[in-house]
Amino acid sequence: MAIVTTLTLRFLVWVILLVGVMPSMAGEPVSSLDFLQPENTDSELTLEQMQAQEAVVQSVWWFEKMLVKGGFQHYLLISDPDLIEQVLQDLQTIGALKIKELLLESVTIVYNGSPAEEREKRVRLLAQLTEQQNTVLLRLNQQFLQQRPILRQRIAVYLQAG
Repeated sequence: MAIVTTLTLRFLVWVILLVGVMPSMAGEPVSSLDFLQPENTDSELTLEQMQAQEAVVQSVWWFEKMLVKGGFQHYLLISDPDLIEQVLQDLQTIGALKIKELLLESVTIVYNGSPAEEREKRVRLLAQLTEQQNTVLLRLNQQFLQQRPILRQRIAVYLQAG
C-alpha cells in the first residue's frame, strides 16, 4: 500500500511539474522567429558576444511585441523605466534609430521626460493625456507599424554582422 501511495505521489508531482512548465513553453521564444535566423552560421562570435546579441534581440523583440499588442501607451504602462532605457540603447545598437525616435517622443509625451517609478502613477499620467496627446500617440503607433519590417531587417543585419 505504501508503494502505491509513493508512486501515486511521484506521479502527481511529475504531472504538476509538467503542467507548470507548459505555459512557459507556450510563449514565443525569440529563436523561433524566422527573421532572427542569420543566414551565415559560421560566425566567429564568442559565447559572450552571442549572449550579448541575444539579450539585445530579446529586448527589442519584447518591445515590438508589446507595441503590436497595445501601442506605446500599453508599453509605457507596463514597462519599468530601466527597461525603457535599455530598449533605447538596444534600438541604437541594432541601428533602428527611427524607432528609437518614436519611443523617445512617446516617453516625452507621457512622462514629460522622466519615467514614473510606480504603476499607479503611470496609470494617472496616461489618464491625464489630452486628446491631442492621445492623437499624437496613435500617430506614433501607426508610424511604428510602418517601420516594423525595417526593424526586423535591422535585427537580421545586426545578427549577421556579428
